[in-house]
Amino acid sequence: IGNGVHAFTTLNSTTQDTPDCDDLVIRNDVWYEYVATCDGIATASLCDSAFNTRMGVYADGSCPGPQIACNDDACGEGGTRSSVDFAVAAGESYFIRVGAAFAVGDGVLELSCSDQLPCPEDLDDSGAVDFGDILSILGVWGPCEGCPEDLDDNGSADFGDILLVL
Repeated sequence: IGNGVHAFTTLNSTTQDTPDCDDLVIRNDVWYEYVATCDGIATASLCDSAFNTRMGVYADGSCPGPQIACNDDACGEGGTRSSVDFAVAAGESYFIRVGAAFAVGDGVLELSCSDQLPCPEDLDDSGAVDFGDILSILGVWGPCEGCPEDLDDNGSADFGDILLVL
């Protein structure tokens, strides 16, 4: 399949029953081959699906090759839908395994590819690392476990993060 929105169902699908995504089993799985259209970052999203999803992405055009991304809960209703970003090379094949925690149902797989590599220091998404990004850090100064302003992942927006912007 290519970039775009693709409806799918996991009804009547089976399970490989091997721990695959952070030691979680992706149940009732369906596999898709995706050929990247860019050199950059691909996004595979199940956010608009109707059930609690899990997803894995595998490289090398083999089924399954080495897992390069996986997700259980990232978005959607109750935060129980899956979404992953993964590095791709144009023309290369990747296998996307779509499944569930326990349920089956109908879903939507949305695929996109961007040749714009992410810049975590551009906190205000202005397209540039500038004074606005320093203001973003100052706006949440202090403890903020997991916040995007914590660029050095030490659990706090602080001077170390400002140094990374500079």
